[in-house]
Amino acid sequence: MKHGILKRGLAFLLAAAMGTGLAACGDSGNKGKKEEQKYFRANYIDSLPESFSNIGGPVTFVGDSIYYQAYDDDYNNGALYSYNLTTSEEKTYWKTERDSSNDPLAERINLNQFAIDADGSVYLYINSSQADASNFDQDFSDATFDDVLGFMMEQWGYQNQEDAEKDWDAYYKEEFSDESGNIDYAKVLMTWNAYQLPRIEKNMIKKIDASGNEQFSVDLSSGNADGNENSSCYDIKVDDQGNLYVLMNTWNDTSDEYYIKVLDESGKEKNRIKLSGYSSSLIALADGKIATAGWGDSGNYEVTVVDPNGGDGGEKIDFGQDYIETLQVLDEKNFLISENGTVYRYNLDTKEKEKFLSWMDCNISRNDVSSFGLLSDGNIAVFTQRYDSNDGKSKYEIAVVKEIDASEVANVKNLTLACINLDYDLEGKIIDFNKQHEDYHISVREYYDSNSEMEYMDAVNSYMTAMASDNDIDIVAFYSGNVYSNIVNFASKGLLIDLYELLESDAELNKSDFIQSFLSACEYSGKMVVVPNGISLQTVVGKQSDVGDEPGWTMQEMKALLDSKEQGTQLFYGKTRDWALEMCLNLGYKRFIDLENSTCDFNNQDFMDVLEIANLFPEEFEWNEDEDETVLMNTGKVLLAEYYLNDFEQIQMYTEIFNDKLTYIGYPTTEGNGAMIQLNTAYGITKNCEDKEAAWELIRQFLLPSDSENNQGYRYGLSLREDDFNRFCEEAMNEENSGGSWGWGNFNVDLKPATQEQVDEVKDLVANTTAVSGAMSLDMLNMIKEEAAAYFSGQRSAADVAEVIQSRIEVFINETK
Repeated sequence: MKHGILKRGLAFLLAAAMGTGLAACGDSGNKGKKEEQKYFRANYIDSLPESFSNIGGPVTFVGDSIYYQAYDDDYNNGALYSYNLTTSEEKTYWKTERDSSNDPLAERINLNQFAIDADGSVYLYINSSQADASNFDQDFSDATFDDVLGFMMEQWGYQNQEDAEKDWDAYYKEEFSDESGNIDYAKVLMTWNAYQLPRIEKNMIKKIDASGNEQFSVDLSSGNADGNENSSCYDIKVDDQGNLYVLMNTWNDTSDEYYIKVLDESGKEKNRIKLSGYSSSLIALADGKIATAGWGDSGNYEVTVVDPNGGDGGEKIDFGQDYIETLQVLDEKNFLISENGTVYRYNLDTKEKEKFLSWMDCNISRNDVSSFGLLSDGNIAVFTQRYDSNDGKSKYEIAVVKEIDASEVANVKNLTLACINLDYDLEGKIIDFNKQHEDYHISVREYYDSNSEMEYMDAVNSYMTAMASDNDIDIVAFYSGNVYSNIVNFASKGLLIDLYELLESDAELNKSDFIQSFLSACEYSGKMVVVPNGISLQTVVGKQSDVGDEPGWTMQEMKALLDSKEQGTQLFYGKTRDWALEMCLNLGYKRFIDLENSTCDFNNQDFMDVLEIANLFPEEFEWNEDEDETVLMNTGKVLLAEYYLNDFEQIQMYTEIFNDKLTYIGYPTTEGNGAMIQLNTAYGITKNCEDKEAAWELIRQFLLPSDSENNQGYRYGLSLREDDFNRFCEEAMNEENSGGSWGWGNFNVDLKPATQEQVDEVKDLVANTTAVSGAMSLDMLNMIKEEAAAYFSGQRSAADVAEVIQSRIEVFINETK
C-alpha cells in the first residue's frame, strides 16, 4: 500500500541577493565577482511507501535510494528500510520485535547508526539494554495502592500521601489502567523498581547484504570489569575496500577517549585508532577513503583522512570557523556545504566557497531540512520534516531539486521581503504563498547571519538604510524592542502605505473583527501602517492596600507611595535608572515628541518628574544571591512587579506572593491606565511595491482567525482579533483547562480557572490601553540618557537638563525628518 505525502505544485526559485530584486543564486558575496544566475524547481515525491512515517533520525541518500529507520505508530518496534525513488522498490533490512506488554525487564534493542556500501549491503550499530534482575528478589504479588503511594513518598520525595495521590491521578493512573480501568499494582511497582536496577549494555555490529541475509554479527561491548565504562557511537562508514570505521567515544570516572575501531570485510577487528580529540562524524570521500569531520584544535572545522592501518591518513582539509550543518561530497575537488539554510560549493584548490542555492529560494524551509544527497542524475534530493502542532504529528517529505532554464520563470513577478532574521513562522507562510501562487514569488533579503562574523548592530544599520533607500523592497519586517519608533520613523517619511485600504476591500476581513486598542497601535496619523504577528501587553501590579483598586496613577503618586514606606523599601526589584527613564519616556512619548509635526517639548514639569522618578533607582543594581525576590514582595520590601499579560495564571501566583488582592495599576504616567502595548514582529508594505494586493495576501495571514484552515500554527502573544481574544478568555475560565501548579521562590499555588471578575479586569485593561512600548527611538533615548547623567550626578538642575535635551532633540528631528 502506498500513501501520498501532500502532492505539491511546482516550487519556483527566484534567487534574491542583498542589492537587487532578482539576483544570482550563485552570488558568494565577493565584491566585483559576478556569478551566473541560477533557477531551480523543487518537486515533491507524491508517492512514498507506507513505512515512510515516524522516521527516527535523518534519511541517507545512496544512488537513487533512500535509507531510513522508522517505527510503528506506538513507537514500540522499528525497522531499517530502503526505497528507490526511481523504481519504487522497497526493502526491509532489519526489524526490532519488542514485547507489546512493555515488560520492564525485557531487553530493549535500538539501532543507533547505519551505513551502506557500494554493493547495497548495510552495516548496523545496535545497542541493547536489559535490567539486571539477577539479584532482585522482591515479590509484589500482593501489592496495593497504598504500597504504590508509599513507594512514591519513599523513593521520589513526596512529603505526604495526599500529594502523591494527586500526582498519581494526574500522571500515572491512565498509563497503568487496562481497558476496563483495572490496575495491576504489582506491575506498577515492578516497573518502577526495574528502572532503578543496574543495566546490562551490549553494542553490536551486524552486516546485512542487499538480499537481506546476515553476513556477520560482532559484539563490540567493552567488557569492562567494573561496569563503570560508558560508550557512545557517533557514526559508522564503509570505505571502498570493505573496511568498516566505527567512530566511538568511551569514558569512565578517570578517562575520556575518542577513537575509531576499524573492522575488515569479514567483521574482524583490524585496528583501533586513537584520536587526539572530539570528532562528530565520518565522511566517505570521492576516492573511497574515510575521513573524520569536526572542530579541530585550531577552532576550525576540519576533515582529516583516516588510514585504516593506523598510519598518517593524508591531507587535512580546513573549512574555517563557520558552522557547517551538512558536508556533502561532490567529487574529489568539491564539496557541498550547508550553512544556515544556504548551500555552498567549496573547492579544495581555491579554498573558496560560492553560493549554490538556498533552501528558502527553493520553497523549502531551512528549519525543516534534515538531510540531503545527490541522485545519479546530479539533482539534489532533500528530506524534510516538520512538526504540525495542530495534530501533534510530524510530516515527512522528499523533494527533488533540479536546475531549470530562466525561460521557465520569465513571467513570474517577484516581491522582495526585507528582514534582519527570518523567523520560522514567517518562513512557512512565505513558502506556502510561493507554492500557491505560480505568477508571484516572494524572495527574502536577510541582513544578519548569526553564523558569520558580522556584528548584529552593523546588520541592523544596513537593514535600516536599505529600507529607507532601496526601491526594490516591497515588504518590510519591523522587530521587537524599539519596533514602534522604527515604524513611526518610516511612516512619517511616507514610506509605508495605508493598509486600511486593503483591509476594507478584503472580503474575509473587517475592521470590526479586531480589538480597537490593538488596531490603533498599528496606526500612524490615522493610517494602519503595519500588521503584527501578535500583540504583547505589559503593565504593573501592586497590592490594593497600597495603590487602590483603579488602574492608572501619576509619577508623583508612585513617589508618594515610596515615601510612605520605611527606608530601604524598593518600588521594583532589580531595576536600574536607565530602565526607569526609558519606561517613563515610552509612556510619555506623545507628550514629549510629535514627529507628525516635527516638534518636541521637554521644557515642562512632566519631563522633570520623569527625571526625578528615574533618580529613585540605582545606576547599577547590586544583586544579592541570598535575597529572594518573592520574599521581599511578600514582606513589603518590594512594592510592585512588572506583569506581562499572556495568561490568567501568573496573576494567581502574584496574588499568592503579595498576599493581597492586586490591581493592574500600571506604570506611572500623566494619562491612561499605565499599561503598554508592544507590537511583536510587524510587517508593512512599502510605497514602492507595485503589487500591493499580492503583498497583502501574505501579511493578511496574521489577521485571519486562529482556527482558520489558512492560518494554522503558533500565534505570537495575543491575537488582534476580538473573537480570538474572547476565546482565550473563555478557555481560561474552563474547568477542563485548569489544574497543575505554579512555583516561584518560596511560593507555590495550585492553579484554578479564571473568575469572571478577573476576565473583566483584563478585558478592561486591553480595551483602555493606548500607550505603545518602544515609541522612543534608540538615538533619542541615548541623547536623553547622556544629558540626564548631569542631573543624576548633581551637576545640573532638572530644568537645565531639560533645556539642553530640548535643543538636541529639536535639532535631531529637523535633521532626520
